[in-house]
Parts: sequence; structure tokens; C-alpha cells
Amino acid sequence: MTIGVSRSRVSRRRALGRRAFTLIEVLLVVGILGITAAIAIPRVGGSLEYQRVDGAARMLAADLELARRNAMTTSTTQRFTYRAGAVPEYEIEGMDNPSRPGEAYIVRPSRQGFNVEFVSVAFGSDAEPATIEFDMYGAPDSAGTVTLRAGAHTRVITVGAISGSVEVSR
Repeated sequence: MTIGVSRSRVSRRRALGRRAFTLIEVLLVVGILGITAAIAIPRVGGSLEYQRVDGAARMLAADLELARRNAMTTSTTQRFTYRAGAVPEYEIEGMDNPSRPGEAYIVRPSRQGFNVEFVSVAFGSDAEPATIEFDMYGAPDSAGTVTLRAGAHTRVITVGAISGSVEVSR
């Protein structure tokens, strides 16, 4: 019986004496974490740029489609206007902002968290501001494209010439 007691005391001492990590183990874990972070951080940055440009493109496409549907619903011409400037913006003319009734529907993507660049906006003519009008049937007065970029990621929003359908490139 004394043999069993002494073995349990020895195993307890070993377990109590082995509570810390060695310096080599800590350095190895820190090195692995450093290598993993060096690989992951650039990918996360690229992913954020992708999400920004994709979100801005989807929002712009939804607003173009909103202008088109509003023209069909109200049986009137609906104008969508893009203005370049220090802070690029676009407006669905004559339509109230759904978030703030009584205010014009003006969107400034950079102020809504989308840090994107409008590379080009081409609606019919090269006149400034760029406008596209949807008639009471939802047909645009011309085809159009808008190109957005964030870092290395680009999205092109296209408005069909006949149908007025709005698509976002992948």
C-alpha cells in the first residue's frame, strides 16, 4: 500500500512542476502566429476593398432600378443624374429620400462608408452632369455604364438600351 501512495505523490509533483511553457514553445507559437498574420492581413485588406466596391455597385444598381420602376409606376419620365465633384453624388430627381421624407433623393457613396472611385459614368452624351431618363414604360433614353473601383477591384453597372434592365458585372 505504501507503494501506491508514493507513486501518486510523485505523479502529483510532476504535474505541479510542469505548469508553465518553455521559452522555446512560446517562441514557436509566436512565430507561427506571425507567419499566419503575414499571410492573412493582405487578404483581409483585399476582401474589404472587394466588399466596398461590390456594395456600392449593388446600391447604385438598385437605385437605377428604383428610378426605372418609379417611372413605370407613376407613368412619368424619371431622371437619374450623376454629378462629379469633390464628393461625387447621384440623384433621382423629383423623388423623396425614403429615409428622410421631404428631402431630395441624393446619394453620396463616399459618405455612406463606400470608399470607391467613379472611374467613368457614360449615359448617352458626354454632357456634365451625366443623366439618364426612363420613360413611362421603363425604357431609358440611352444605354449607359458606370465603372466603380476600390483598390484592385472593379465593377461595371450597365443599363440596357432597350429594356432598361440594370446589371452588375462580376
